[in-house]
Amino acid sequence: MLKIPTIADRAWQCLVKYALEPAHEATFHARSYGFRTGRSAQDAQKYVFSHLNASNNGIKKRVIELDIKKCFDRISHKSIMDRLLAPANLKMGIFRCLKAGICPEFHEQGTPQGGVVSPLLANIALDGIEDIHPSVRYADDMVIFLKPKDDAEKILRKVEKFLDERGLEISQEKTKVTKTTDGFDFLGWHMRVKHNGKFHCTPSVDNHRKIREKIKTVVNSSNYGAKVKAKKLAPIVRGWRHYHKWCDMGSSRDNLWFMSKTAHRKFRKEKKVSSHQATELCNKAFPEVGYRQNKHKMVPGTKSPYDGDLVYWSE
Repeated sequence: MLKIPTIADRAWQCLVKYALEPAHEATFHARSYGFRTGRSAQDAQKYVFSHLNASNNGIKKRVIELDIKKCFDRISHKSIMDRLLAPANLKMGIFRCLKAGICPEFHEQGTPQGGVVSPLLANIALDGIEDIHPSVRYADDMVIFLKPKDDAEKILRKVEKFLDERGLEISQEKTKVTKTTDGFDFLGWHMRVKHNGKFHCTPSVDNHRKIREKIKTVVNSSNYGAKVKAKKLAPIVRGWRHYHKWCDMGSSRDNLWFMSKTAHRKFRKEKKVSSHQATELCNKAFPEVGYRQNKHKMVPGTKSPYDGDLVYWSE
């Protein structure tokens, strides 16, 4: 059963994370991007682009959309302890945390219930799965790249063996092999290789649905006036647009044009809000963020903020 750490527990875990992270950053795989200092989802996005663009003949490739069942609560504690680079007394503290119910997992956005150190422990457990076959991993989301002659079943058997050693398993229902021309979802993006060989990336349908729901919740709320709604919407919209700034945001769906018009109508219905004022509020609520397709500068190789290259990391 998962227990919520106390303030003291969280403080201790934070110190442990700072102590463990530099050593493990030196050993983590270069194609692992989730919950690591100096790396982001956009780096993973760029890696997919570099592997599936026209120069790499991405049109002929397939991908395995790997889904790992949410069973970190059943992960072998021994598999973590054996891979933990730490003194004996620190290992004992981590072991007690695991026994107490601190679950090694990748949390959704926000504060992890399982504890500050949970994502690091989960990364330690899954590190090395990238060596099985060319792939990219962000936390427990993973895409494996297949050339025309690659045997998907053979690769999946190797993945199953790797996960089984850690008490984990793949979801047979959700894991699938997909042609790059059919497209696939990864980290909130829909990625596809067009028939002309060009790589195309847009926000996924599910990701777009979630941002619409967030915007609607604020716009339709009767607890706030138009000015407060605009103030609350701004960071939501800015954050979403910033996340997707390196993909194609040119369509009316992705630039939230329809949502902006809906908000304008709602603002206009309020007393003492003129059409001009409603337009100004919408401009504040839906701040512009420029986008440039596939232009993100990916972190090269095994670069880490702990490697001492202050010039690179200060840029």
